[in-house]
Amino acid sequence: MLKQEIIEQTIIEIENHGIDVIGDDSFPLDAVTNIRKKITIYNPQIATPFKLTHELIHIINNDVHRFDDCDFTSPQEKRANTEAILKLWGIFEDQGGNTEELYQFIEATGCPEKLTKIIVLKSKIKTWDKEEIQSQVVHYLDRTDDDPESWNVYSIMDACHIDHKWESLVKNIIVELNSKIGLQKQVI
Repeated sequence: MLKQEIIEQTIIEIENHGIDVIGDDSFPLDAVTNIRKKITIYNPQIATPFKLTHELIHIINNDVHRFDDCDFTSPQEKRANTEAILKLWGIFEDQGGNTEELYQFIEATGCPEKLTKIIVLKSKIKTWDKEEIQSQVVHYLDRTDDDPESWNVYSIMDACHIDHKWESLVKNIIVELNSKIGLQKQVI
């Protein structure tokens, strides 16, 4: 994932929305868009893929209203931040990236570290109901070479990408499976 490639692709996407893009090394901000005037100005020396993708999201959503220059708490800014991170993360994953390389992703894109960790990791949590949890656990345990005596609730949950709020359910599933095969081992 090369920074310059992402910037160039994002500029093309912005232009495809009918917005003129001007790069100016003396521009005092990293990037800004005026949708009414159909223009994005950015400083190639300091603009990041995140910032340009953030501007692209404003364009896609036709966000024309800002409360002031430091409008970081508006719903449009929050949405632009979240969607920009997820868009860039999708590109990163398509190129073989994964959550173990999260810091490389943050460095390459210029995404804000704390927000990126929250958004990316939250997007990886599966939202299943009880039946799906049971199905996933049983399917995983059928495929694993692990000895039933070494089954660990936390490693199973991590392998299945199950949120830890389901810990007691997963533990009960393992206890039930252990009793079916005659193991009386306490599940940890």
